[in-house]
Amino acid sequence: MDRSRGIHLVLAYIPTIDIFNNAEPEKYREAIRRLTTYAAGDSDVTFLNYNPEYAHRHDLG
Repeated sequence: MDRSRGIHLVLAYIPTIDIFNNAEPEKYREAIRRLTTYAAGDSDVTFLNYNPEYAHRHDLG
């Protein structure tokens, strides 16, 4: 990442309903793991995972 401009990257995981996440749970977990690992390894990256709070909220769709 180009640090010369002082940019902070924010990765936001837009919620998807649990039905989709459970269709291919290994792929879902791997995607979350990769994003979490990437953000944990760089202080200029924040990962916001909104999925746990809203995945079960089918009424929001």
